[in-house]
Amino acid sequence: MDSSPLTMLVLYFTIYGMAGWIIESAFCSISAHKPINRGFLSGPWCPAYGFGALLILLFSEPFKTNILLVFVIAFLTATMFEYFTGWLLETLFKTRWWDYSKNKLNIKGRICLKNSLFFGVMGLAVVYILHPFISGLMLRLTVQAQSVLSSLIISLFFFDLIRSLASATKLGEHFENIRKELELMVKYQHRYNWYVREDTSGNLERLRSVCVNNPEDQEIAAILARVEKHFTGGGIHLRLLKAFPGLKFKSFSPGIGALRQKAEERREEHRIHSEDSFGTKVAALKKEILLSYEGITVTNMVWVFLLASVIGFVVETLFCFVTKGIIQSRQGMIYGPFNQVYGFGAVLLVLILMPLARKRDLWLFIGGAVLGGFFEAACSAVQESVFGSVSWQYSSVQVSLFGGRTSLMYMCFWGIMTLLYMKHIFPGMSSLIDHIPWRAKHFFTWIIVVVLCTDMALSALAVNRWSQRNENVTASNGFAVWLDDNYPDELMGRIYPSMKFVSMSESDGKS
Repeated sequence: MDSSPLTMLVLYFTIYGMAGWIIESAFCSISAHKPINRGFLSGPWCPAYGFGALLILLFSEPFKTNILLVFVIAFLTATMFEYFTGWLLETLFKTRWWDYSKNKLNIKGRICLKNSLFFGVMGLAVVYILHPFISGLMLRLTVQAQSVLSSLIISLFFFDLIRSLASATKLGEHFENIRKELELMVKYQHRYNWYVREDTSGNLERLRSVCVNNPEDQEIAAILARVEKHFTGGGIHLRLLKAFPGLKFKSFSPGIGALRQKAEERREEHRIHSEDSFGTKVAALKKEILLSYEGITVTNMVWVFLLASVIGFVVETLFCFVTKGIIQSRQGMIYGPFNQVYGFGAVLLVLILMPLARKRDLWLFIGGAVLGGFFEAACSAVQESVFGSVSWQYSSVQVSLFGGRTSLMYMCFWGIMTLLYMKHIFPGMSSLIDHIPWRAKHFFTWIIVVVLCTDMALSALAVNRWSQRNENVTASNGFAVWLDDNYPDELMGRIYPSMKFVSMSESDGKS
């Protein structure tokens, strides 16, 4: 089976995007004499290089025998693409991310002849050297490996893209807030004679002196507090300031140098902090982990299990209605609106991933995807091993894993649900549970444990007997007869419509 064109395009886009990131980062790091993560995205890729390389390969394919014509095509393609990218970023974010105005033969600072000639030469290297070598390497991969890699790359890329777009938007909003605060400051110029438009950092120092000398002026003190908040963090994404030295915000430019200086100061503070002893770091890590589990008790987890089981049942029912247009039972237990898979999953996510809840969203996404995928596969394996049945099978889904027990797409869904759950749903659950009076919570916790354990045990026995009837095993005792009378096949089929039985030989073959 041949690879799909989309899969190969994703792989080539990633390879050339990463190559561009390496070249850009190396060049900027050497020029600045310090490491710089160059690129709009946080990951090790520059999409502009990926798209540019694909466009050059596409347009030059019919003319590969003429090296001069290929150079011209690469020169023009890269130049127009860089100009369009610069225009698009300026239009979307009101921010200029690079500026070639000081270079000779530039157009609006977005492109210049020197860079375009460099892109033309790089285009020749891509067409005649890199692409033949890379395409040969790609053909050595199996179709399955290519599909898995492309799906994983797409998931990570779009997650990174969404976060970076949000960062860029907040960066523009951040500059706009500072500009408005500075405009408020200007009206005090006649009174204190401190404001110089091109000296933002100096303005702050002079304004601090004014506040010290005039403690009764609460209004200007409030303005100073807000501006200092912007300059000492305030949610600004400082990596972009460092990665793009030529960055300019259309409605605010004087203070960018001061913001970049603050970014360097914060990085230096981080570097000094990172030089602490290993023992100190370990102790801090232990303390952080212990703090992350503060308030996580057995009682609270029982309630989380209950709430998550109900929420999972509702979500599954709605999803079935939206996708299939029918209302089907999505119960995991015979009695009540509960789906224990979601209950156990919710508790497991908290117990394992709680230390990541305060980390970057990317780590929480990856942790949730991996843990959710393994948990889903484990549940399916246990169900098939114990009851000889399966309730889901993803073999027909692209990039299925563990014999169709999970898939890369559903692992990504687990990652997204983990972010939503750990950041929003679980904090809400915890707040709700904490508001229950202690005596009432303790009393009802025992009731919940007894009721749910009984429900799950009875459900397991009924399903097991259903499985035996499917294998034509007759009832051997009075309790089995009671199960046959009270939980016949018709009733079990209505409660578990998605459960399918497999023969023991099939089950053994999948194990």
